[in-house]
Formats: sequence, structure tokens, C-alpha cells
Amino acid sequence: MRTGYVRQFRRWPCDKQIAYLLEKGVPRKHIYVEGSGAETLAAAIRATRKGEYLEVVALRAFGDSLRKIRKAYEQLLAKGAGVIEATTDRKSSDFGIPLYHDAHRALHGEASAGSKAEMSRRGSKGGKLAAAKHELKRMPASQARQIWRKSESAAVALEQMWGWTKPTAYRVLGRRT
Repeated sequence: MRTGYVRQFRRWPCDKQIAYLLEKGVPRKHIYVEGSGAETLAAAIRATRKGEYLEVVALRAFGDSLRKIRKAYEQLLAKGAGVIEATTDRKSSDFGIPLYHDAHRALHGEASAGSKAEMSRRGSKGGKLAAAKHELKRMPASQARQIWRKSESAAVALEQMWGWTKPTAYRVLGRRT
């Protein structure tokens, strides 16, 4: 019996993981989706028998820390079962340590990307490069500053300053006097 396990993580949404495992020949009724009722990693490990393999898209699906990944991996090995990484067709019996190191690299890569707020702050199109492109699409700061200071309200000033938003004006030009 082929058993699969799917868990949401940044690079692989659940629906893509399920489609990939189905393509690899795992029956849909044997794919455990984390968060789908009683379908958990523990249930998937229990369903995997001695001598069988639990198929995952990447070992990273076992958790969001190396400790969780190693714990799940060791539970399967203690049971006499193994893991198949579906994207590379590597089995834990043949490629145990490289699978673990790849999961470590994937975690490190995701962690170094930072939080959603950090990625948003840096910009989706390259941080400073994106900011420079936005500056080209709005009135130069020197002209905007004159309008910003002389207008009777922020709303009136923003109507005259093409390409400027209220938050950007306050951040770049400062408070109105």
C-alpha cells in the first residue's frame, strides 16, 4: 500500500503536493493532509507498515523545524518503514543523510527569507530597485515639497502631487506645517 503525506509549507501548497503524489501513483484515499480532520503526521506514520514507505514531496513536509523532521523520520525508521521523497525518487534506505541535509537547507532558505513583514518591507521586486522605479513614477520631491508645505490641506496637496500617496508624502516630506 502506498501512503502519502501532505503539509502546507511556503514553497509547496497542499493542492500542488496532492497533485504531485497522485501523479506518482499514490491513491487519493491514502494521502494524509495535515489539518484535515484526524489526518495528521502521526496518523500517516501509524498507517505506514513495516517495509513500506511514506511518500512526501519533500522531507520538509514533516515539520517546520529540524527537531520535528528528525523525530518523524526516526519514528518511521523505528517502525521498520521508510520515506520516499517524491520529487527526487530518493528512498531513506538509500539516501537517508542527504534527504535530511536537503530538508535542513530548505528550512534554512525559508528562514533566511524572513517573515512576511520583512519580505514586504524589502519589496516584492527587489527592494531598493522597486523603490527607485516608484520614484520615477511620481513628481520630484523638491516640487512636491513646495506644494505639500503651501497647500491648505493634505488632500488638496495630494491632488496636485501626481504619483504621491499620503503615507509616502508623510514619510518622505515630513509633517505638514
